Amino acid sequence: MIPEAGKAGVNPQGRVAGRRAARYEAESLRDDLQRLKADGREIGVHGLDAWRDAAAGRAERERIAGLVGGGVTGIRMHWLYFNDTAAAKLEAAGYDYDSTVGYNQTVGYRAGTGQVFKPLTTKSLCELPLHIMDTALFYPSYLNLSPRQAEATIRPLLENAVCFGGVLTINWHDRSLAPERLWGDFYVELLERLRAGRPWFATAGQAVGWFRQRRAAVFETSALAEGRVKIKLGGAADDRLPPLRVRVFPAGGRGAEFTEQPVHDGLEIVCA
Repeated sequence: MIPEAGKAGVNPQGRVAGRRAARYEAESLRDDLQRLKADGREIGVHGLDAWRDAAAGRAERERIAGLVGGGVTGIRMHWLYFNDTAAAKLEAAGYDYDSTVGYNQTVGYRAGTGQVFKPLTTKSLCELPLHIMDTALFYPSYLNLSPRQAEATIRPLLENAVCFGGVLTINWHDRSLAPERLWGDFYVELLERLRAGRPWFATAGQAVGWFRQRRAAVFETSALAEGRVKIKLGGAADDRLPPLRVRVFPAGGRGAEFTEQPVHDGLEIVCA
């Protein structure tokens, strides 16, 4: 949710782009937001000036949190405004994660990864990279693709997610489902294709939470017999998230051969 109507914020060049301002007032949607939250949906901030000013970011977060009774920890900047100091400012504003690092004009791996990661400038804030956005695919001033061309363009990203794991973050604007854009059919077909692969459809916060659990896992070999590894989870597992799994590849075996098992705290694995 954009925290304030009629406010454009300042762009990276220090200017104000008036058409960036939103027309809706978040306050008028309080009942809808509370209903969504009660139904298990996650409410986040679509930030205006948070990327360049921690105090502004805190005010934006508190404004939306006040409408839904707290629990607002994630942000994506409107128009993907960002710079080298933004992540640290967002952390100082109290955000747990950001999901701004992606392309306006194209699709792909602007952060170079499909993994949730911690920027070098933050202590705990994580970045959930953005990979596919509807406007990048279909806007005449961006890629301007037909549905068939768009499907071919995003196919490698879907295949990479299946092959290598990680996240595939898709940003589809609600206004894209109706006139004047009418990009809803492509979105429905994309969701159906994803669903056929049986992925985990997570909220942004859930996805970041799972990667935090993985980041906390530690492999120990000291005081163990040679060829054995112990996995310590580094904290209490969250039962609301899928468990971590470990793949064990045999020495000298082909890369496609492995065994897989769920991870529990203190799990010992024989590496032979």
